[in-house]
Amino acid sequence: ILSFIGDFGDSTFYYANGKGNPATSFKLGTQFTRQSLLQNSPPWDLTLWESLVKKFPLWYEPLLYTAKNYGSVRRIYVVSKEDKLLVEAFQRKTIVENPPQMVYEIEGSDHAVFFSKPLQLTEVLIKIANMCV
Repeated sequence: ILSFIGDFGDSTFYYANGKGNPATSFKLGTQFTRQSLLQNSPPWDLTLWESLVKKFPLWYEPLLYTAKNYGSVRRIYVVSKEDKLLVEAFQRKTIVENPPQMVYEIEGSDHAVFFSKPLQLTEVLIKIANMCV
């Protein structure tokens, strides 16, 4: 995933196992968040995000999606078209590697679709809920 993201700008990486080892967690920087995560979201949602954001743990082991441990779950993927963190190329790669039953796309949405395009996301979630009833 890091190869798709590139520079994390003013984000902070933490090294619980020492600087000579891979980072163990990180906290997203304010400018990075404004420019790359919530660039299409209203400013008040950015303020809310910043008041709630904490350090995130990092993992380095690949996730294995197999029929045994994941195949029984019905999957629907919502592509966030303007996500600069999990860019569309990464989202498409994920879809190819672990095909869902359906794919929806939300134009103009950033990483936080629930902030940037809440009405469109609600429409998609209602469609999904109606399919599952």
